[in-house]
Amino acid sequence: MKPPVADTPNNWTEIHCSFASQSDADKYVAAVSKEIFEVELKVSLGDGKIISGKIDNPVEVLERNCSDLTLTVCGAPVRYQILRQIEIH
Repeated sequence: MKPPVADTPNNWTEIHCSFASQSDADKYVAAVSKEIFEVELKVSLGDGKIISGKIDNPVEVLERNCSDLTLTVCGAPVRYQILRQIEIH
């Protein structure tokens, strides 16, 4: 999972464990991504207060489910996107 998932180097890594129920073994999820933040703020020059703001946060993810903690026994990679958008007025 070292190659970039997009047009720039990966800048987001996540590993988490899904603890087993009695019928399933523990599962580990490893993900890499390119995440960017685009921020637009409108600020009052008189008093410095924020008039409005907008954040766009797209994340391009490549994720694998693994059966061992060393992340060497993994299934096929899955790609997906996360898009967070926040606005204040």
